[in-house]
Amino acid sequence: MSAQPVVVLTEAIAADAMRTLAQTCEVRIAPRPTGDAARTALADADAVIVRSTPFGADLIDAAPRLRVIGRHGAGTENIDAAAASRRGIPIVNTPGANADSVAEFTVMTTLMALRRMLPVRDDFLHGRLGDGSLPGVLSRSGRIGSMLARRRVGVIGFGAIGRRVAALCEAFGAEVTFADPYGPRDDPRSRDLATLVAHSDVLTLHTPVTPETRGFLNAALLASAPRGLVVVNAARAEVVDADAMLAALDSGQVASYAVDVWDPEPPRSDDPLLHHPAVIATPH
Repeated sequence: MSAQPVVVLTEAIAADAMRTLAQTCEVRIAPRPTGDAARTALADADAVIVRSTPFGADLIDAAPRLRVIGRHGAGTENIDAAAASRRGIPIVNTPGANADSVAEFTVMTTLMALRRMLPVRDDFLHGRLGDGSLPGVLSRSGRIGSMLARRRVGVIGFGAIGRRVAALCEAFGAEVTFADPYGPRDDPRSRDLATLVAHSDVLTLHTPVTPETRGFLNAALLASAPRGLVVVNAARAEVVDADAMLAALDSGQVASYAVDVWDPEPPRSDDPLLHHPAVIATPH
């Protein structure tokens, strides 16, 4: 038995963080995050740190010494909370730790979508822009895109990430409002969800998956938005009705959908959203 507590990582984390842990703990990295290899690695674990891979009851049951489950991230829906509760094992996470990173991703993909960066780049590289000055060609063909300044950005979910997104978008000159039933009601930017969607050019999503949020961005809500909507999903795949999103993209109701969250993760190779020309798809 180790003299130090054994901390098992189902997947590697930053080297600096592992070095910090190693000062007081015996740190091990499981050969695989699931299956028999993970169960074997967890046999004498006092603590485990997981990323976004599912951590179910079978893995919790494989760790008789387990005292705490750490989530390397904000969302904990990938961890079987009921199984952990039955054992009296607390689940801890790191809310806000990735707020800057996710907010920067959100703004980056918003700018790419508004500027139509990917289709314009593809046309440019393949010589499909035609003759004349490039600004004139882009303008005549409707490819010129738009700025973030003076766009109406609706932020859904106003926690650490949503607040950071709002600050960055306002720095670009956007008009920001937000919807969050647990957010500050006295903030003049606060709106109910229906009003926010109906008056937004860009929607950014930063909500956890709960019974209330699962599939909330559905066909009816998308249809209520201004035509040509840009949606950035930096929350969870399950909060968006995927079939409704595909239909809205095909009709042009949604001009662009940027997403780095999938169900399952990684996505199936034949996931239609992954291959849609109006989708900016990246790994989580």
